[in-house]
Amino acid sequence: EAAKKFTAASKEAHQRGVRVMAEYLDETYFYMVNPTGDVVLRMFEELGMPIMHPGGLCTNKTTCTQTYFWEKLPSEQYFIDCDPADLSSSCVGKTLYPVDMVLYDHRLTVTFQNKTLVKQFGDPALVQGQIAYWPFGGRPHTYKHAAEILNIITPELEISQAIHPKSSCTEDVDVSSAEHRKTPLLEGKFACFNSSYHNGGYTCASIVPSPTVAAPSTIAPATSPPITTTVPTAGRTTISPTTGSQSGTSHINTVALWMFPPLIAL
Repeated sequence: EAAKKFTAASKEAHQRGVRVMAEYLDETYFYMVNPTGDVVLRMFEELGMPIMHPGGLCTNKTTCTQTYFWEKLPSEQYFIDCDPADLSSSCVGKTLYPVDMVLYDHRLTVTFQNKTLVKQFGDPALVQGQIAYWPFGGRPHTYKHAAEILNIITPELEISQAIHPKSSCTEDVDVSSAEHRKTPLLEGKFACFNSSYHNGGYTCASIVPSPTVAAPSTIAPATSPPITTTVPTAGRTTISPTTGSQSGTSHINTVALWMFPPLIAL
């Protein structure tokens, strides 16, 4: 049910011309995310979300860097009409990518609860509050977790509106294919809504009782990767987006992992 509602909301978002981008950001950089490199973002795309693929638009290869997962953009490269020394509200309306809705890294949740701070980033989508959280980091997932995530995102997607001038989607992209996971679209492109390419596995899931798990005393505690926090002069708390990030080299079908309720670390 959650997947069907999300797909319906995604179809309507396409019709309104809404484009979505997943990202992490701080006071100096925008970190754009390749959606094929994250299981949750792949689920969104495989259910029809108009989610853009970053990479290839920034001409300054010295200041803009890209890996399989992250594209790192200085603010002056993202706000293309701004002078690097003056990122004022008068010039931030035109952005490198026409992002109408931001999926923010869940590590920014505390920051994004402060609407005043969020608006200071300048991005039009953030200023207008068209945001939703994205649970990043290869955490364990089951179908129940997937449904919870979709139920949180769907209402925000339903009310989102296009902010930037319309752009065309990319036709005939099989978003559920193994080839698509290995070959991102780049340049802010996003797949057209085509239900024949959607992953039907999300809509036929059933919740099965998990098997018995050994007593906690017999299980070694998991070690979380360190996350470095800093407090910049602006008073915001930032977290290094790349600490503990996924390598992006594994292209395992998301549904195959979520099909089994025992918590599988992706």
